[in-house]
Amino acid sequence: MNYSLYLFGTNKGTYIQYPYDGEEAFLRSLCTDKKDTRLTIYRKGSLTYYAFLMLLDTDLSQVFGICIVTNGVYIKDIKVLHQTFDKIFSRIVFNGKILRLTGTGKISYLSDNFASDKIGIEQTEILAREIVKENLDSYAVQTKQNFSGLIATKNIALEERNSEILRAIEQNNVVNIYSGDNAYSSISYVKQTISKLYKENSELREDYRNLQSQKKQYRNVVLLAFAILICGFGMFFLYDNLNSTQGQLAKAKSTIVDKKNVIKMLNTSKDSLRLCLNNEKLEKRDLENKLSAIFARVPFVITNCSIDAEEITIDYYAVEQKDITIYLKAINESEPEVVSNSHSVTIYEGKHQLKLKFNYRLNPVNYYYVNILYDGNVIGGKRW
Repeated sequence: MNYSLYLFGTNKGTYIQYPYDGEEAFLRSLCTDKKDTRLTIYRKGSLTYYAFLMLLDTDLSQVFGICIVTNGVYIKDIKVLHQTFDKIFSRIVFNGKILRLTGTGKISYLSDNFASDKIGIEQTEILAREIVKENLDSYAVQTKQNFSGLIATKNIALEERNSEILRAIEQNNVVNIYSGDNAYSSISYVKQTISKLYKENSELREDYRNLQSQKKQYRNVVLLAFAILICGFGMFFLYDNLNSTQGQLAKAKSTIVDKKNVIKMLNTSKDSLRLCLNNEKLEKRDLENKLSAIFARVPFVITNCSIDAEEITIDYYAVEQKDITIYLKAINESEPEVVSNSHSVTIYEGKHQLKLKFNYRLNPVNYYYVNILYDGNVIGGKRW
């Protein structure tokens, strides 16, 4: 897929863009009109801008964006596009050339102007293009979409069906797609985990400081008790008070040791969470690749089928709506009989069911091998 890639944003109110080649007006407007993290799709002639904007800070002065510009090409699966942008953003943060993740769970720029770091920006661009090639190339359509030409803006949720989002893009030249608080984001999960651990660690440090203060108070009590005993309370009371104070100090020291152990356990838990996150990302990528490989060969996956003498019922799952031709072939196991016919059907995205009739009624006395074929390949079947 041929496209142009832009990295842009604002750092403390200053707009930054790479490359800086005149495509500034639209991208700058996204930074000034920021309300939430979102995906914005903008059409201008044969160009289509797919811009992903992420707010880095709550005061809205820290914004970072990624934009893909295509010419005569559109992306047919917006949810996959959103996932791809999320992967790019996460990798940029963990790569640490432009953005960084602080110990408090916040994301910030590494420098005041990321576009001035030529080596860092080139490495980041290579990283982003590798992720686009790996995740998005197969969803790029080399044809013109049927746009209405209406100059209008549409806001829509990512949870809507992909077909509804594409229809909004056809009917409006600007579409803002909001992911909402429930949308999965790998970087948001890491931020929340680190913020939680930082808060717990801060509370433990505060407890430790309080214990240190109590320890100093205990020391003052010992000195005061010693002075009072010198004034006339006698050696017996001195001995008793010293034993009591020593017991309190031992308890305080034990509490400090316990808190230190808790801090060590939390640090270990943080490392384990980071490892689990990486494993989950690898497993998710593997599953996505396997699913893409399956649907590159067949338009749907059969999850169950049932047969009677007149028809076959197919339960299936598909990732997009499509018009196809399915062939049925029933081979009599004991007699030279083959019942075959074709059906032109429309499959729909998600889980659905098809009922396809045989060319004529099968003989229930005999056994048949019933095959379901698409494009000359058997994609399902059953002995009946």
